[in-house]
Amino acid sequence: AALGAAQDGTQGLPSWVSGKAKDLWGELDKVIMAESGKGLFDPEACEIRVSLLKELTGHGEREAPLLRTNVLNEMGYCDLLSGNIGVAAKRFDSAIGEMNAPSEESLMQNMQTAPIVLMKQAAAALKGHKVGEAAVALRRSRTIYEREFKKFVKMVAKQNNIPDEQVPQIMGQLQKTNKMAVTLIGLLQASDKTLETIEKSIWGGDKPRKALASRLSASPGGYIQGLVMETFPSPDSSTVAEALKSKADEIAEEAGSAEKRIAILKRGVEAAGCEKFPTTCSAIKGIDDAATNVFGESLILVVKPKKKQALDTCESNSNIGVVMPLTGAIKLTSGDHTTEVAAKETAVVDFCQGITATTASEEAVPVVFIQAWHPDVAALERTTIIRDRAEGWGLKEQEKAITKAVNTAAKKSWDKTAKVWRQHCAKHEELREALANAGAEAKQAAEEKPVADEAEEQAREEEKRQALEERRKAQEAKKQREMDRRERQKQVREMEEQARDPWLADETVKAEKATLESLKQQRRDANAALEFDEASRLTKEVNKQERVVEKAIKKARKAYRKAQKAAKAEGGA
Repeated sequence: AALGAAQDGTQGLPSWVSGKAKDLWGELDKVIMAESGKGLFDPEACEIRVSLLKELTGHGEREAPLLRTNVLNEMGYCDLLSGNIGVAAKRFDSAIGEMNAPSEESLMQNMQTAPIVLMKQAAAALKGHKVGEAAVALRRSRTIYEREFKKFVKMVAKQNNIPDEQVPQIMGQLQKTNKMAVTLIGLLQASDKTLETIEKSIWGGDKPRKALASRLSASPGGYIQGLVMETFPSPDSSTVAEALKSKADEIAEEAGSAEKRIAILKRGVEAAGCEKFPTTCSAIKGIDDAATNVFGESLILVVKPKKKQALDTCESNSNIGVVMPLTGAIKLTSGDHTTEVAAKETAVVDFCQGITATTASEEAVPVVFIQAWHPDVAALERTTIIRDRAEGWGLKEQEKAITKAVNTAAKKSWDKTAKVWRQHCAKHEELREALANAGAEAKQAAEEKPVADEAEEQAREEEKRQALEERRKAQEAKKQREMDRRERQKQVREMEEQARDPWLADETVKAEKATLESLKQQRRDANAALEFDEASRLTKEVNKQERVVEKAIKKARKAYRKAQKAAKAEGGA
């Protein structure tokens, strides 16, 4: 593949595509590949896509839905960037409808289609002024595109025999001449721009937050845009706080006599405190969002009378802090904000801000301080963060185990954790109300803004949705019948195999087959979690295990026949 080859978007189009549509595609390529750097979502490119969709509408050829999906998806970005949130949500929804998939969950298992579903979620959340929820979907989509871009650059470098150290030098050329690179970069830039808008809507002109973002962006921990936070969120907003409080009595009994600071977990790995306070260590390790967190330390510190004890400062805003004093009350202070925390009660804190703890008690108060993942940082983001930093932080050996634990925990409880956070962190509702009130007139104007043949388009989309719903129901019924048929066939086949090949009942064969099925299930789970690299690795394991099963069957067959021959010989004697 030539490094500088600029692909022509009209090449490879089906023969049924009209000459006008091909001309529009050619114009679109000229705009997005222009040296002026207009970009993927330049207004001119967006206008061309509107005309292009009209040319593709009504075609029922096999390739037509995919072509319309791609155009609608890019139109969704155009509307999103121009502020037409409601229209953008419809575009992404129409793009999904064109794929005629059984469900959006099935699309989420494919890295090519998952971003479209996530962008639909982002647009719907923005329409409802749920900016934190929208940011989560946007970042997940962006993470997928970023992974794809890195894979693409690696592939180009390999095809052109470019050493790893020279890869950065080819980036500029790719961004100007390679359509795939231009497309992926355009999607990343569009995501970044929308996230910047969300960040401004959350924090406005907050100077301390800007300074924090600047500091963390230049650090290994990094700064994540669009995370909603307040100085002292309600303890009810955090499942980590709830889990820690449930273990308060046993932790206080063991660690209530602590006299100095001691780390329990450091970057998700056991520290010295685990040996001294095993019960406390076990309790914290049982909290997934703390045990899999690779930033900072979860520890016990001691607040002494008449002294201010500063809490650790965050390495990344992707974390929240949870504090629990063990033997007496403490007072937490950050600027003008304060909160009182009684013994064995919890407080959630934004420890990216300077926070100090004091006590009115005459005795020193041991305090458990946990650093845990922010609830709105999704599993896909967490595993990416871990992989990017594992080697630099000496966690390469633990990387696989930690990322697996992250995905397992997310599959079990992330949706619930995020929902609890959004319900009980007051900042979410405050933002929603403020943005709804401030944007009421703008929203009405945007929704009333005419688009070409909007009424007719809406009628078509409604008719299409109804037809799709009927087809989906029919497909689901057909799919269930097919599953029932295959299950019956499987049962019959197994009985026939047992009768024909009795050595398949060998315990070793059964065990190896069970291992094979387990690996296949792990691969399905990895695909569902969008962990495509892990799924690829598991495919190799599945292939390897299939060979093991074949060997086990051959060995069992040989042993069975040998036993049969011996028994026959003995009977003849």
